[in-house]
Amino acid sequence: MLWAAYGDALGFISELADPVRVERRIGTPWVDKLVAWKRRVGGRLGVDALLPEGTYSDDTQLRLATCRAIRGDGVFDMEVLAKVELPVWLSYALGAGRGTTEAATALSRPSNAWMGNFFSNTRAQYINGGGNGAAMRIQPHVWATPLSRSYEGVLLDVLCNAIITHGHPRAWVGAAFHALSLRTAMKSGTPPGPDEWSTILERLDALPQILRSHDDLNSLWAPLWEQHNECKLDHAIRAVLGECKGHVERIGKIRGTPQEHYEVAARAVGAHDPATRGAGTATSILASLASWLFRENPRHGLQCVVNLFGTDTDTIATMAGAVMGVNMDLDPPDQVQDARYLCVEADRLATIAQGRKAHTLRYPDLLHWQPPATRLDAVGSHDGALVVAGFGPARPVGEPIMRKDTCWQWMELQFGQRVFIKRRRELSPLDRSALPVGLTSEQPHPQHPGGQQDLFTNYEHQSERPRRSAQLSDHVAAEQAHEISIPEITIPEISIDEAYEKAYRNGFDAHTIGALLRQLSEQRNGVDRAVAFAALVARAINEGSQPARKREAGSA
Repeated sequence: MLWAAYGDALGFISELADPVRVERRIGTPWVDKLVAWKRRVGGRLGVDALLPEGTYSDDTQLRLATCRAIRGDGVFDMEVLAKVELPVWLSYALGAGRGTTEAATALSRPSNAWMGNFFSNTRAQYINGGGNGAAMRIQPHVWATPLSRSYEGVLLDVLCNAIITHGHPRAWVGAAFHALSLRTAMKSGTPPGPDEWSTILERLDALPQILRSHDDLNSLWAPLWEQHNECKLDHAIRAVLGECKGHVERIGKIRGTPQEHYEVAARAVGAHDPATRGAGTATSILASLASWLFRENPRHGLQCVVNLFGTDTDTIATMAGAVMGVNMDLDPPDQVQDARYLCVEADRLATIAQGRKAHTLRYPDLLHWQPPATRLDAVGSHDGALVVAGFGPARPVGEPIMRKDTCWQWMELQFGQRVFIKRRRELSPLDRSALPVGLTSEQPHPQHPGGQQDLFTNYEHQSERPRRSAQLSDHVAAEQAHEISIPEITIPEISIDEAYEKAYRNGFDAHTIGALLRQLSEQRNGVDRAVAFAALVARAINEGSQPARKREAGSA
């Protein structure tokens, strides 16, 4: 976790820059350590902000969003990532790509479900989204899965994650290739090399079958995808796998020093070409190459990656760092931002992988949650407290950068992550539905061992944990010394008839149906209730494009 964030922070300085721009940013044309630097944030109408030493980009931000969306029992909550994390992330994103940004914006609309985000506008299209914005965030699925389990289960979660924002097979295949590269490194203790990449690509031949093993993706998402693309899903995936096999063959023939090898390979896969730079497949292969070439000297390797200007430096470096970190006994040479919180999440995922129940983050009730109407509306007030929609109370850090009606400010979220967020100068009140369930300003939150307030429900603590660094050991000791106790949340019961009526009133909206299925499944006899409800909805939809009662009224 730390080496991935370190690679991101290092490469963020040189992202899409040349030596002249890098020198303007940090005073030297070569990036070799983490420093504070200035960057325009928020586009042409944004602000020139001083980013503290170790500031990471959207790569780590979205990786942490994925972490939080993995529940304490190991279940990946796609709805939470799609409808809460991604829409709120828009207000604090740093260095985000256009594809993921447009996808997150589309997900803010209630009609767009996690598996139905087929947006299209003049800036981007879902079906053309083949960038690395998915691959860079999927490591938590690997970290939270026991190595004894089959890789198909990991890949299904990876595919579900990627499909939320990216509709091109290059994004899915790149994410899957990176996932298996990381998993191979965790099993063997060293980054995989070219021979193992071929084995990984052979395993990815099963991606169409893995994808279709998910009932909703197979019955709802896949037909829509094939309709939009006018081709078979299986054929498209296999065509991209063929591209990857070509990349691997070309890279395997290159000779020279590790640095020369990497530089030639980057050109061979189109990493400098604006048309192909940042492709999910090429990025994943380059990250695996870098982690293998520089496995004996990760720090030097990441410096070579981030100083190859014109490539997607931060994403390649963060993915290479994730794989390299498996073989490292030491922390990165410089401390990244939020290192303590990164360790909390890494520890939590390791607990899940060991088959033990871990913390689960509380989110708003998705039946009542509405994403912020604009990015400015993500920050507001509730009962006099400063709150961030979806996450709850936050603490301002430092002085804001003021504009006419808005300001930019660093804030610390309750679980320990710092974000540079844009808000209105005069805060609007946020409804209680924007706060995590059971947590309001009327009910103070327990304190985190580090001094931050904590949103996590603590199920149990490990008595013995791996201690890879003094930093992690200190955190573990502090956490074990501070037991957190939060009352259980009572989930309101709903009958099958009430659920059907609510779905009907909302026009059988996919988001509403998903939330109702979850609520029913969490009650007594939940599986039977959910199945009965699903059968009613399916029958109504099969009878016509409109709800049955509306159609009957029209014919009458």
